[in-house]
Amino acid sequence: MKFRSILIIGYLMAALIILSTIYLAVRYMLLNAKEVNLLISTTIVALLAGFGLNLFMFRSTFTALDKLQMMSKAVAKNDFTPINGINSPKELSDLATDFNQMTESLQSTFTRLEESEQEKNEMIAQLAHDIKTPITSISLTVTALNDGIIPKGQQGDYLEIIGGQVGHLNALVEELSTVAEIDGPVNTDKRKLQSRNEVFFLDQFLLDVLSEFQTQLEMGKHKLDLKGVNTGLQMQTDKMKLTRIMTNLIGNSLKYSKHGTPIGIEIIQEADEYNVRIRNTGEIITEEDANKIFDRFYRIDHSRNSKTGGHGLGLYIAKRLASEIGGVLTLEHSSEIETSFMLHLPKRLFV
Repeated sequence: MKFRSILIIGYLMAALIILSTIYLAVRYMLLNAKEVNLLISTTIVALLAGFGLNLFMFRSTFTALDKLQMMSKAVAKNDFTPINGINSPKELSDLATDFNQMTESLQSTFTRLEESEQEKNEMIAQLAHDIKTPITSISLTVTALNDGIIPKGQQGDYLEIIGGQVGHLNALVEELSTVAEIDGPVNTDKRKLQSRNEVFFLDQFLLDVLSEFQTQLEMGKHKLDLKGVNTGLQMQTDKMKLTRIMTNLIGNSLKYSKHGTPIGIEIIQEADEYNVRIRNTGEIITEEDANKIFDRFYRIDHSRNSKTGGHGLGLYIAKRLASEIGGVLTLEHSSEIETSFMLHLPKRLFV
């Protein structure tokens, strides 16, 4: 039964009780029939006037209830248009505000679910490509070796190709394992508690990481431009995570650097933090790419050719790990002259 019907029935019952009470009261009074009829008529008129006034006063309430009912039905059909025009009574106005907040939250949740589904589909497509390409190469090479198409003198070269493709798959598996660990059920706060903090010198640490790229630096004829590195700063943080961050950043810089251009690493002291800047000269990162560059599986190299390779996970992993050790990783700027990333490390990480 609708609220309006309940209100009307309740009012009619109240009127019936009042009229019955008046009738019984005047029945034993010294009043003539005319006076009794006049009293009852006056009471009926007063009741009708009160009823009309009540309906007028409850009009906004009925309207608000109708809007809320319509909105609840609309939400059931995934229509999240907000309710407007409910100003009184205050309780229903507050309810409408809460309802709008709820529908906004639901809409946001549905949007995130749709984006997540789209991201999952894109991720599956990219993984399928990244896995299929080396497997196809390995399969064709093995077939050629088995069929005797490749001369014995060249078989070693082709075995190296197979080894390189297997390494490519191993790197993908390792990155996926890291992403699964970062995005898994163990939350960031718990992972921070599980961090294995060590005390070490930042300058020696950077030199150790750079030594792993010595071959790539020489092959690309990249000169190292180091500034502010000999600081003698000591850090106390998870060295393995910081190593992964710097390895991903330096590897990314080398991957997208032009041949013969310098790779720069600079330590900058600010009021409440030390910043590590990694810069290179290469492809310009557009504003559109800059907004997505730390997303999972996002690659600037949209063609996914063999020139740069990669799986679009390096920067995502680096940013998440930076957050876990208490730092922040940002894209500082990108131009024809250089592209630079900045790792912000709070001074509380230094001893």
